[in-house]
Amino acid sequence: MKEFTNRLADNAGTLLAFFVLLAAVLAAVCLIKYIFRKRTEKNGQVREARRLYSFLSDNPFQVYILVRGADAFPLFVSDNVEKIFGLEKNDICTDVFAFVRCMEEEEIGNLKELFRGWDRKQPLEADFSYVNRRTESRGDAFLRVGYAEDEDIYTIVMEDISRRKATENRLREELSRARAENDAKTEFLSEMSHEIRTPMNGILGLLELAKMEISNTEAVQEYLDKTQNLARFLLHLIHDILDLTRIESGKIELQQESFDLIAVAQKMRTMFQKTIEEKELHFELRVEGFDVRRVIGDEMRLSQVVINFLSNAVKFTDPGGSVILTFRQMEKIDNHLRLMIQVRDTGKGIEPEFLSHIFRPFEQESSMIAKKYGGSGLGMSIADNLIRQMGGQIVIDSEVGKGSDFTVFLSLPVAETEQTGTAGEGSHELRQDAGTTNEEEELRYLKNAHVLLAEDNDINARITMAILEKAGVRTDRVLNGRQAVEIFKNSEEGFYDVILMDIQMPEMDGWEATRQIRELDRKDARLIPVYALSANSYVEDQRRSLAAGMDDHIAKPIDFNVLKKKMGAAIRNARNAWNAVRTNDMGVTAEKQGEYGK
Repeated sequence: MKEFTNRLADNAGTLLAFFVLLAAVLAAVCLIKYIFRKRTEKNGQVREARRLYSFLSDNPFQVYILVRGADAFPLFVSDNVEKIFGLEKNDICTDVFAFVRCMEEEEIGNLKELFRGWDRKQPLEADFSYVNRRTESRGDAFLRVGYAEDEDIYTIVMEDISRRKATENRLREELSRARAENDAKTEFLSEMSHEIRTPMNGILGLLELAKMEISNTEAVQEYLDKTQNLARFLLHLIHDILDLTRIESGKIELQQESFDLIAVAQKMRTMFQKTIEEKELHFELRVEGFDVRRVIGDEMRLSQVVINFLSNAVKFTDPGGSVILTFRQMEKIDNHLRLMIQVRDTGKGIEPEFLSHIFRPFEQESSMIAKKYGGSGLGMSIADNLIRQMGGQIVIDSEVGKGSDFTVFLSLPVAETEQTGTAGEGSHELRQDAGTTNEEEELRYLKNAHVLLAEDNDINARITMAILEKAGVRTDRVLNGRQAVEIFKNSEEGFYDVILMDIQMPEMDGWEATRQIRELDRKDARLIPVYALSANSYVEDQRRSLAAGMDDHIAKPIDFNVLKKKMGAAIRNARNAWNAVRTNDMGVTAEKQGEYGK
């Protein structure tokens, strides 16, 4: 028993020693883990600190500065202060106020005022402009200063907001421009409404007077003449408004075709000769220095500009004054003709203040000008836009009481089939086109002519038929293009002399109808003159009509004097061609009959 007790005592000592050793090992393991964890946490904190420092120093937009409040000592300055503001970091570390070196004096004064009035409870915020001390580039920055009272530390953040400011300024400019454009559109519509309603009021009023005086032929004639004048003015105004709208939207298309400059000059003289003589003005046309006549460009639009200049010159020049139109060849370079077209008058002249905005739409020198001389104020704006689109410019020289010079400088390509030596220095007399037929002879061909009219509008059809009937024309009317094709196809060859084709019609438009007529298997299908009568009057519409096989494009409202002249000449030419075809067919038939008789 005693032995057992001794053995147990020995084992107990061994167990105790084992447990003590085990506890020591466990304690050592825990200590190692604790030390390792602490070291890991410390390394992590170091890495995070490094990341934070890297972010603060490499941030391309923000500079961070920590300042001790007691003595304004900089505790931290991010490295990017050199990149953003061009300031030396060491200078900031020595004196935190050194950052004002990148600011203008006015900006420094503003910040001082803000700082003196700051309560330090809420962050101090301000925008300022700066100049990078290295690159001399300018920018905008945002300053935010916070104060931690318990630690007596100021936190300063300066952010470069140059890009944001530039975007804001751009958006602000775009908004301002959009508002200005909207205001301009509103003003334009207001002006347009006024300009359209004024002649419309006159037209409706005069028609009402004509109805009241229906038995008084002389009075009715007077009212109708005045109504016609107002309608023509309204039409001219509508044309100008549509032109200006298309020009400003970039939708106007200039023709690039060969035309004769000398012929244009002659047309201008012919067009204004009667008006100028009635106003007792002296008119002179000068064509100077030309050894080239034909150029490539838009004859109609160039003529429109010159007509505007001449109209103004005649309008603002008193009887006894003079108007001189000059076409001058300046020089020829690289197959381009440099051209000067000038209209000089001895009229009232233009006030210098008005010259600076003479090309603005609806602009007139004064309200008295509009009342005395009329006009909408659109002509010069359209002229300037057209000439600039052609690559030229308009120069105006004017003196009040002495007159004005309106000059176009333009360069146009020389046409390949140019005519040279036909108009020398100082030549005023210009040749008319050879073979020009007398107007009365052309109208003679309208007698008993047979016309097919495709027009779906009843009023337009009645007007056209009535006016042509007065000239001796017989007219058959159909309501759409499909009927026009059927009627023509089922008629005898040579039965119709002319086809007048509206464009916008139900079932089949005028262009498609013309194409189908031209493709018919009959001898007169390609000989008969086809004229488009359309409210679509732009260059692209005219080209589409010609491409469809039409002979010409007559814009509505129709000038029936022009239409009748064109129809007369076309009927004459078509009949000659048709007679030639029939004569040739008769000759072929006779020849074949001779062969059969052999």
